[in-house]
Amino acid sequence: MEAAGGQAWILKTPEREPDRDLCLRNYWRIVQAVLRNYEPAILERESAVQLYIEDATPPARLRIRHGSSRSNYTFEICEGLELQAMPGEVVLEEAKRIVVDGAELLVDRPERTLLALPLTTLRAHLERVAIWLRSLIVSRPALEQEWSRMPRPLVIRRLAEMAGDAGNGRLAEQLDGLLAVEHGEHISRARTGVGSEVVIPGLVSQARSSSPWLTRHEVTFRRFFDQIREDLASHIESPRFDRSRLVRQAAAAKTYDAYHSTTIEGYRITPEEVSAVIAGRHVGGHDPEDVKARMAVKGYSATFDRCIAIINESDGSLDFSEQLIQTLYQDLFSPSVEAGIIDADALRGWRSNPAWLRGARYVPPSPEKVPQLMQQHIELANALREPAIVRATLVHLDFVAVHPFPDGNGRIARFLMNLCLMTAGFPWITIRSDDRIRYFETLEAATVGQDPTPFGSFVLGYVVRAVDSV
Repeated sequence: MEAAGGQAWILKTPEREPDRDLCLRNYWRIVQAVLRNYEPAILERESAVQLYIEDATPPARLRIRHGSSRSNYTFEICEGLELQAMPGEVVLEEAKRIVVDGAELLVDRPERTLLALPLTTLRAHLERVAIWLRSLIVSRPALEQEWSRMPRPLVIRRLAEMAGDAGNGRLAEQLDGLLAVEHGEHISRARTGVGSEVVIPGLVSQARSSSPWLTRHEVTFRRFFDQIREDLASHIESPRFDRSRLVRQAAAAKTYDAYHSTTIEGYRITPEEVSAVIAGRHVGGHDPEDVKARMAVKGYSATFDRCIAIINESDGSLDFSEQLIQTLYQDLFSPSVEAGIIDADALRGWRSNPAWLRGARYVPPSPEKVPQLMQQHIELANALREPAIVRATLVHLDFVAVHPFPDGNGRIARFLMNLCLMTAGFPWITIRSDDRIRYFETLEAATVGQDPTPFGSFVLGYVVRAVDSV
């Protein structure tokens, strides 16, 4: 692939893999190679903020500052993903080193990043910057050093107001204290634009965590809930069908559901084979891929039965728990353990390795964050009960975003979604495999584009058709 000053090469195994997938999987290593080629070079402004809040998803445009020449460069790293290299002073000794997906990157220290953020960046990335400011702690000497290079009183005053609105009173006092010593002249809030041009989202200041990645997760969850509820407001009344009727409808669709939910995930199996596996009839063939598919269906059948049992025992509500989610995961993969396809240790706890989603730009959280994120996921899901369609949609969406298991996340997310629907009186829905492309596109619109509306509308369409059918 063409890159700065020549070409970047990715060495791969003989198996074929789309070039875009290879590029996305190695995105941050490519960035590391480019930074070395432009030495001295460093990530700055909104790109630095992204890494400070530990978001590893490749951005549409990554910004670096370099001292290799006086030239501006913009080139494509992957299809649709650009890197912009701007000339400027780079002091490597003052840079922060951040490791992202195995790549060690140099990033402007927080104090420099603060003073370098223009108003246009604040408007374009307001929620991200606000989350960073909420948890940011800076060094007063480093702040004074950056002030000597870039004395920007209006910027400092604006950021002090933003930090206060985001709930970080300590940072607001630090910035105002620096301004009082170095500038002296009072700058009114009106001149900063905070409260008019720049309005900190209330969800940021209301967040309970001081960790930037936990805050980001909570803010996104609550914002998505509000947005989906508003978008689907005229379609979210619960029909409250009789439970026994819903269970009969779901049971009748079990084979159909198992086929579509399994093939969505890339397993190779026919509807006839799915029917035979669920009925317990022998299906021949020893090809490893065929055996994996049959065990996936067998596990799906057991998990489906578990969900029906939970619905039958429900009092009309559903409480999520770590035990519930882990049990569904163990049901789903126990046949694969018994067949020797995966190790039994894989069924204990959350994933312990980085996750990569084939064909997707979104990068799930690193494994050490998963336990706290899942605890927060469960708390947030249990705090939101109505409207049921919104809860079901959001539980699915947030579960695949956290991606807590090495495999099976999509199937378990669809089980959790249906548990939400059926315990609230809605019928079971089956996302069809021929809707696979649209399904994944709407998920990416939410996880990367931060727009949950397409996915909410996608799920709603299935719910409406299922209600009509019942």
